[in-house]
Amino acid sequence: MSLAVGLVAVLTTMNLRGVRESGVEESVAPARVFTMVVVPRMDAATMRALGYARALRADHVEAVTVANDREDAQDLLRRWDTSSINVPLKVLDSPYRELTRPITAYVRSLVRKSPRD
Repeated sequence: MSLAVGLVAVLTTMNLRGVRESGVEESVAPARVFTMVVVPRMDAATMRALGYARALRADHVEAVTVANDREDAQDLLRRWDTSSINVPLKVLDSPYRELTRPITAYVRSLVRKSPRD
């Protein structure tokens, strides 16, 4: 046990020395923490994911859904608004039924707006 503690202490010291020599700040924390939950539909898994996101105590929690079908998206928004969920739901359009590109584009736009988050 003491060998493991000693090894962690040595590695920590080496890491701190390397950070100091590199000229990089030791602690670069984000200005705010943003948590995003991708929501395909309102179900128990979505509710658990939102609960977990809130438990992280992020500065901002947002739900995002990708709309392949406008009617389904409107239905989800209606159900979302009438529920007791106080997390905003952002609808991203995807006319070509893609999931990754709209989410990636949205995350990049958030980073451009606020690069330190």
